[in-house]
Amino acid sequence: MVTLTAAKPECLTQWLSRPLTRLLLRTPLTPNQVTVVNLLVGLAALGGLAAGGGWSIAGALLLQGYSILDHCDGEVARARRLVSVSGFWFDRGVDVLVHALLFPALAVAESRRTGEITPLWLGVTAGIAVAAIFVTFARQRLGTAALPASAASGASRLRRALQWLGAGDFSLLVLPVVLLDLARPFLWAAAAGAPLYLSAIFLLGLEDPGG
Repeated sequence: MVTLTAAKPECLTQWLSRPLTRLLLRTPLTPNQVTVVNLLVGLAALGGLAAGGGWSIAGALLLQGYSILDHCDGEVARARRLVSVSGFWFDRGVDVLVHALLFPALAVAESRRTGEITPLWLGVTAGIAVAAIFVTFARQRLGTAALPASAASGASRLRRALQWLGAGDFSLLVLPVVLLDLARPFLWAAAAGAPLYLSAIFLLGLEDPGG
């Protein structure tokens, strides 16, 4: 019988993924098929968030489902010894797509609600920066983006905090943002914070939290 390894979860969504992974291990679904299902969940979440109104709540809830399921494909692959390079990059490509389009989706809903174009600019700025973050982490894995030697020794507390921010629980912020109508300040924070996080990868030696 295939079982899930007992490695300690690194974030809340990974902890929540464990029961779902155990259920998936009882099905014939392959890791890549789990990734496809997660892609569909992520796209549905983005559609709900972009639609606004009551749909945005459904979209935020689906996004939490996406974040939980995002751990499952890798857990299934490891449990069944089906880990592959192509599977890893397929999963990472889905991550790039969903995370990069998250802020534009929120911006579309906010722009439709207010009739202003500013949210769209904020959403696009944040989305481009998020995509650049994923590309930079990909270059790290491919060995083409060396980190500065001085970065690893300095600002360790800030480094750990930023590492945690990218580890998987970030999506939990979206539901309260939608419920409390905080999309505008959230977009401003993302448009400023994502480029700063990108800079921190080089200045503080942040590593890919995706495992």
